[in-house]
Amino acid sequence: MAPASQPGAQAWHCYASEEEKRPAGGDRALLQYHEEGSVRLRGLATAATLRCVGGIWNVRRLCRETDDPRLRKFLTKVNDAYWARFGSWIGRGALFGSMPVFPHGAYGIFISGGAEIGANAVIFQQVTIGSNTLPDSRGRGAPRLGSDCYIGAGAKLIGGIRVGDRVRVGANCVIATDVPDDSVVVAQPARIIRKDTLLNRHYLKDSLGRWVYLDGSRRVLETDECTLALLDGIHRPGFRGDSSV
Repeated sequence: MAPASQPGAQAWHCYASEEEKRPAGGDRALLQYHEEGSVRLRGLATAATLRCVGGIWNVRRLCRETDDPRLRKFLTKVNDAYWARFGSWIGRGALFGSMPVFPHGAYGIFISGGAEIGANAVIFQQVTIGSNTLPDSRGRGAPRLGSDCYIGAGAKLIGGIRVGDRVRVGANCVIATDVPDDSVVVAQPARIIRKDTLLNRHYLKDSLGRWVYLDGSRRVLETDECTLALLDGIHRPGFRGDSSV
């Protein structure tokens, strides 16, 4: 398995396009921009900082390269604020062989700061690549992924595992053991239960507290007493639902 590249200018060069180069003056100029502009890490201020350094991947590179603790703290906050916009967190210490691809956007993704991910990773939404920090666990540590890995939506890769090159991980898989090169990992097949008749209706209460279901754009009042008795047992007594329905 090819481990993720170590930090350094050459390893991060593939993240930077011509317009993503460092600002003139380097780290000190960025710190001066932060102090003189009284930058707050929200809204347009975060966007302005990202433009100043050439994007989030250059922010992460500077976090690792700078020797200035104040600048590192500031850039760490920028990194965290950026990913928080997507409901995600990617630790500044996480190593990537190249910029990963997020086909559906970086939504709901958690990547431990101790993780190492090889080049050309494809990562779908709601993926966790997390550390196991339980001191008495045999699986403690952070995941290391090889190159050209494809991680399906909702997959969880946990602990000090080694995932090889060119591995495909299916949606919602939970992996806590090593995976060899050129492998496909799938979750347990879903169980099929046959029924005579199933009515998949979405029920809610109208402004008068009556149970209704939607038939296209039409609201239909439920009249079956058995169904109503089951529905009335779902919520606390007196629940009237959403009056906007």
